[in-house]
Amino acid sequence: MAHAVFTYDVGDLEHEEGFADEVEHTVIILGREFKFKYTDQGSRDEIRSRASAFLWFTYRNSEYAIGDSPRHKTDRGWGCTLRVGQMIVGEALQRCHCPRDYDKLSYPSEAARMSILKEFEDRPDRVLSVHAMAMQSKFVGKRAGQWHTPTDVAHVLRLAVNEQEAMGLQVHVAMDSMVVLDDLRKLFRADRATLLFVPLRLGIDIVQAEMIPAVKRFFHSPSALGIMGGRPGAAHYFIGYMDHNLLLLDPHTTQDPLRAGSQDALVSCRCSRPMLLDLDKVDPTMCLAFLLTDEESLQRFADDYNASVEETGVRLFSMLDTKSFASSVAVASSLAEEEEFSDDDFEVINMSAMS
Repeated sequence: MAHAVFTYDVGDLEHEEGFADEVEHTVIILGREFKFKYTDQGSRDEIRSRASAFLWFTYRNSEYAIGDSPRHKTDRGWGCTLRVGQMIVGEALQRCHCPRDYDKLSYPSEAARMSILKEFEDRPDRVLSVHAMAMQSKFVGKRAGQWHTPTDVAHVLRLAVNEQEAMGLQVHVAMDSMVVLDDLRKLFRADRATLLFVPLRLGIDIVQAEMIPAVKRFFHSPSALGIMGGRPGAAHYFIGYMDHNLLLLDPHTTQDPLRAGSQDALVSCRCSRPMLLDLDKVDPTMCLAFLLTDEESLQRFADDYNASVEETGVRLFSMLDTKSFASSVAVASSLAEEEEFSDDDFEVINMSAMS
């Protein structure tokens, strides 16, 4: 399961050079702070317990063909970003339908989690199965067997989830690194929360150093659901950080098909061993995910983002109140660029090779 890109495994506590046993580390996992020592069994258990509260989706073998081709009976090797998307939606659904007290480490019941898992079973008639998502992928120019970027998956989930009124969730994708608050206000309904994806590119080959404090600050947000990102060709679900590393759940292991009614379904979707990836190795293409439930939560989201900008001096994305203002800003920016630069000032970059 482990990849060479990981610096060390929190579960196995593999010591890296320069890490002292008695040093206390601060670990942040989606708004909750932990104090961690390699030699402290209690602190290790707390982190394992928090990690196991997420729904962990990995590669699966399948009894059914995935996508249009009968030859795809597994998503191994190409479906990792789809699995990360499943994990983010799974966390959103748990927050919506299984509220829990993180401070007291009170997590969803097994019955509640099993009900949610039914939507992710590995069969074509399940809305959030890889099979259904692969069929939606044609609308973003992809198909089963092809690796998907985080932005691809955000749009696939928008197509899949927004058709399902009973799910109690809708997906909004903020394009051009611009969040328009008025767009989000118009989406609010009493029976549907909003999963907001914000696709970003924070550098060319690696995340720019000046962006890293803001990326880490994101995990303190009460609205944060995590980050869909990773390395080129290998996606991970980033759920927090420790020191200069992002904490993640890794989808790169292959299991038997998920059957929600089986006794081992919950066990196979529980990961108590999060991994760590050095921030200097993280690909700059990623999607931030937030959960917004009403006007009050939207205001908290906006206030927290403004506080993050003040603390770090960095804007990961633009946040504007109305679309008309956003359009005027975009036009003004475009005109300024046309006046200042010519085509000769730019180097053509193959973006697809970096995704």
